[in-house]
Amino acid sequence: MRTVLIIDDEPWAREAVKALGEWSRLGLTVAGEAEDGTQGLRSIERLKPDIVVTDMRMPGVDGVKLLQAMNERVPSLKIIVMSGYDDFAYLKQAIQSRAVEYMLKPIDPAELNGALERCVRDLEQAEQTVSTSWRSPLALPDAAMMERYLLLRQRLYASLFELNKPAALQALDKLEELLRAAYPGGADEPMLRQMYADGLRTLREFMAERREASAPPDASSRGTPKSAGAVVRALADAYAEAIDRIEASRPSKAKLAIAQVVRYIDEHYADPITLESIALRFYVSKEHLSRSFKSTTGENVSEYIVRRRIERAKELLVVPGMATKDVARTVGYSELAYFHRIFKKQTGLTPGEFRAERRP
Repeated sequence: MRTVLIIDDEPWAREAVKALGEWSRLGLTVAGEAEDGTQGLRSIERLKPDIVVTDMRMPGVDGVKLLQAMNERVPSLKIIVMSGYDDFAYLKQAIQSRAVEYMLKPIDPAELNGALERCVRDLEQAEQTVSTSWRSPLALPDAAMMERYLLLRQRLYASLFELNKPAALQALDKLEELLRAAYPGGADEPMLRQMYADGLRTLREFMAERREASAPPDASSRGTPKSAGAVVRALADAYAEAIDRIEASRPSKAKLAIAQVVRYIDEHYADPITLESIALRFYVSKEHLSRSFKSTTGENVSEYIVRRRIERAKELLVVPGMATKDVARTVGYSELAYFHRIFKKQTGLTPGEFRAERRP
């Protein structure tokens, strides 16, 4: 059974996650809890969970540093982020750390279980990839290096699945560091040939599954580079070229998707929607949606959602007899204090000041 670690400094929040998760149905069990980031990192090393559900604002190691550390130390770990704040800096770090979901508190049961289900599906996909791709792993000197190597392969495949070119190049950089440490005197030619062919085979299998490209790269057509660094650079070129080719082949789809996304947000901005949930709905990666939305509209997704909420809040605040707390809830903010902060940041006025200025 796969294991889950919950990290949150508020006991009631940890209890809520435990109560709302459909653990048995998903084949999961809560292996442990931690009340801050420092304790969370220690628990990850000790328990080796498959999935971490973590808050962002905590004492000690905060959520941003925690996500960075988890992503660096355990790239195969699946991460679900919780936050009581609709803060773009947090969302940005969650995206960079490949979080499966970014959820605002209070947690919605369907959203939590949907995110857990995606984690399980991704873990199963990663296991299948390891067993079916790169079938002849390198003979690395020790078990620790082999484990790191396997994790980097999973990370590389995940970046392909997300069409995340920076993540793919970063994983390959880490792979080069590992290979230099494993073979300080340099790997021999048969090993380089095997590594290069295996890397390209994984890429061909991915492209064949996606049915996105008609001419996947072939090792024989490129020749085998003569060093670990050259192999990694050649793989980086091949992976970057493939991702660019896939994205370039879908320009009309991307434009159509953004028009649909804008319409969807206009209709659902009061719901607890996120970049992740929207990307899943439109069958695109978070990174692709974020870039396309920004280039098309001039705003990122989070900014657009906030702007639509505040525009509607302005309309409701002038309605006689409507309480500010009801306005906040109607436009998607469950916490009144947070609504006040966001409203003032957007308009320069508190909701009360805005209402007073427009009172007849």
